[in-house]
Amino acid sequence: MYESNENLTFGFEFGQENFLQEFKAVNNQTEINIQQNRLAFWGGGVLTYKLSPVKDIAYMQPYGTLFLGGTNFGFITKQNLGLQYNISDKFAMIGGLEFTSLFSSYNNIWNQSHKYGATYGLILKF
Repeated sequence: MYESNENLTFGFEFGQENFLQEFKAVNNQTEINIQQNRLAFWGGGVLTYKLSPVKDIAYMQPYGTLFLGGTNFGFITKQNLGLQYNISDKFAMIGGLEFTSLFSSYNNIWNQSHKYGATYGLILKF
């Protein structure tokens, strides 16, 4: 991640996660319901904006993240809101809520899958 200033960072992320997809398709003029659980390998660009630390909540920093990228079978977006707790200048903990949208096609028909989740982790700055 590259810090353009103390509030704005951008860079690249990659990872993998499962997506449960449910959609309708037409096969031989018959409508069928399709349900599949696919493993998505994803990567793309990420932009994070952090507010100034808030004294009333132990100097935690609220942040928001926007991710746009691709998977091995479609496009993906992730939006994240959370809190960052800076333990030192080089080490921090984060926790937040995430909304993910996956856009993929089946027989040239685009479908959407959405997920809500929790995120947490550690940050080590070099």
